[in-house]
Amino acid sequence: MALRLRAWAAWAAAVVVAAGVLLIGPAATAAPTEESEPVPVGQTWNDTSGNPIQAHGGGFLQHDGWYYWVGENKSHNSALFLAVSLYRSQDLQNWEFVGDLLTQDTPGVCTTGTYDGAACKIERPKLVYNESTDKFVLWGHWETAENYAASHLIVATSDTIDGDYAIVRNFRPGAGEVATEHADPTYAGTDGLWGYGSRDFTVFQDPDTGQAYLVSSQDHLSMRLYPLTADFTDVDWRSSYPLFEGRRREAPALVKIDGAYAIVTSAQSGWYPNQALYATTSDIADPDGWSELAPVGNNTTYYSQPTNIMTIEAADGSRRYLYMGDRWNPGALGTSTYVWLPLQVDGTELTMGFHPEWTFDAATGTVQVPNVALVSEGRPVEATQADASYPPGAANDGIAYNRNTSGDNTNYYKPAGVPFTWDVDLGRKRDLSRVDLSWRSYNGSETYSGYTVSGSVDGETWVALADRSANTTVGFTTDGLSGRYRHVRIEVHNVVNDHNGNGAAWAAGLVEVQVYAKVPGCAFTGADRPA
Repeated sequence: MALRLRAWAAWAAAVVVAAGVLLIGPAATAAPTEESEPVPVGQTWNDTSGNPIQAHGGGFLQHDGWYYWVGENKSHNSALFLAVSLYRSQDLQNWEFVGDLLTQDTPGVCTTGTYDGAACKIERPKLVYNESTDKFVLWGHWETAENYAASHLIVATSDTIDGDYAIVRNFRPGAGEVATEHADPTYAGTDGLWGYGSRDFTVFQDPDTGQAYLVSSQDHLSMRLYPLTADFTDVDWRSSYPLFEGRRREAPALVKIDGAYAIVTSAQSGWYPNQALYATTSDIADPDGWSELAPVGNNTTYYSQPTNIMTIEAADGSRRYLYMGDRWNPGALGTSTYVWLPLQVDGTELTMGFHPEWTFDAATGTVQVPNVALVSEGRPVEATQADASYPPGAANDGIAYNRNTSGDNTNYYKPAGVPFTWDVDLGRKRDLSRVDLSWRSYNGSETYSGYTVSGSVDGETWVALADRSANTTVGFTTDGLSGRYRHVRIEVHNVVNDHNGNGAAWAAGLVEVQVYAKVPGCAFTGADRPA
């Protein structure tokens, strides 16, 4: 679904962006003339030419009245590098394809050290502008075609944002001076000083100080935070420090909120989704200042992986924060979509609910979510026989997150087998809006479930509301519902291992069932509210 918001032309002129952190303030002259359309959460997002936007693992930058989105072009459905693509917009909704900043024909794009292959990988590109050098600096995570052993960063610069980018560096930080456990197969030396490996990463510029930073996965176990050099083309590895050692984190997204820094990361599970965790600090230079990791979103981050966080300033001066994630499709990467969701902030605590559709309010600069209420949490349930340690009530107890970083979930309903049913009594008839299902998700053996959703007024006669018998989406699904019903039933017919197509009744279960009902009145801003 293409997304249009023509009324934003004047309002969006007040946007200020700094290295992936986007501050939006409504212009005094803004006068919306057309109602905004919903952000296509998890759906195909087309550019102004009608083609799916290819900007995965992306970053954002504002320059000369335009807003730019840079990301991986996966239209060839491969992990191998095809291009780093650039889009631009004046309303943050209609994205025009500008061109490819790097392609397979860019000189030196697949060459470093002893490697000079015909193919390579470049992931999670981020674009920053350096005012002192008047250069645009493009960063990426670089690997050989064969594997992820090289763990390099690649840097390219250009005099114009859409110009010819020249490769200036392809490296591991500290190479030639730092000995680490993981060898770099492209390293030309024999001294074992391979430097710090760098995989999933982000670049962030402090909106208050102008200092830029890079955070990356150092290896399978830890991350590392680096200040960038003054020209933004290198890292100061001597001033770097390890982060979340032994926690197996990747896909960082960094933001500054009321003077504190917050970072959101994912666990490591390939192209499959998992639970995002976040931490905060008041001093980004202090390696011991970070809080403990805490969950945000549900057990699969609503089937997404973080890539960026946007900050929006409303008309009253308050700020809203938008999570930006990728919903990867392992079987056809070019069809992967984007999950952008509002973040709720209370001090240094982050929470994130799911909204299949939400909009920007062009008049006030705020985020609007549908006027619905969560009506199933804590209500009486009946279900097929359950494992005593994982009762039916665990599926509507308000705990949709997962505290395990690998393996199984920490809180869910586990039936004795498949098929199984799970029913909730909403207390009275409700004007149903949707149901969100957080499925049990075992990292490394992710499964999907075929199911149907039914409604009933009396608990005896049931009406089909949604048929997802052919579902192949793992981890998280959402279904629009309609009609007035007191009871909602989830009936699961089969569970299948997405890795091999085998039946996986052992993985059956529901982490959380969230039934929403429509509420009369105006749209509201913020998290879902109780009935």
